[in-house]
Amino acid sequence: MNFTISLDSIEVQEQKAIYLSLKEKFENMPSEPADSINTFLDMNLWDFMNGIDKRTSRLLQEHNLYSLRQLRSLKESDLRKIPGVGSRTIRNVEIFLKEVNMRLATE
Repeated sequence: MNFTISLDSIEVQEQKAIYLSLKEKFENMPSEPADSINTFLDMNLWDFMNGIDKRTSRLLQEHNLYSLRQLRSLKESDLRKIPGVGSRTIRNVEIFLKEVNMRLATE
């Protein structure tokens, strides 16, 4: 979201608070794109899983699959070894990964 604020309409203390907040935000940004990618890959799956059904989420949790990195490193055959995982679950995982521009590992 973009919007314009006239600094003349804001108290000096508020201006300073905004400045310090933005300064901290930009100073703490990852210095390298690789840092951002690694942070993204290590994020908890449950931060993303709003669109995936509860059964698939439960199966992944029960088998300690918690990060995007873990999920994308699996092959379809690895997922099929999990009791209760069938074609529908695999399809759900593939759709989810596609939404974040990833896919399962190749066989």
